[in-house]
Amino acid sequence: MANEAVARNKKIGKEDDKKIRLRDIVAEIDVKVTRDRSVTSEDAEAVVQAELNHSPYNHVIPGGVAESVAAAYKLNRSPSM
Repeated sequence: MANEAVARNKKIGKEDDKKIRLRDIVAEIDVKVTRDRSVTSEDAEAVVQAELNHSPYNHVIPGGVAESVAAAYKLNRSPSM
C-alpha cells in the first residue's frame, strides 16, 4: 500500500491536496487488520526492507519503525528477555 502511494504521489507532483498521506494509509490498514497478532519474521523483514527502500541514506532509522518491529519480533521469540 505504501509503495503504491509513493508511486501515485510521484505522478501527482506538487499538488499537495491530492497526495496520499501516511494517516490515510494507517487508517486503511487499521480497518483491514481486525485482530492483534504477533509480529513474524516476515513482518519484521518487510518493514526493514520498506524503510531501507525509502531512506535517502539507505539505512534503518535508529529507534524507528523497522527497529521497533524487529524488537517486537525478538520479544515474541524469547519473551523472557
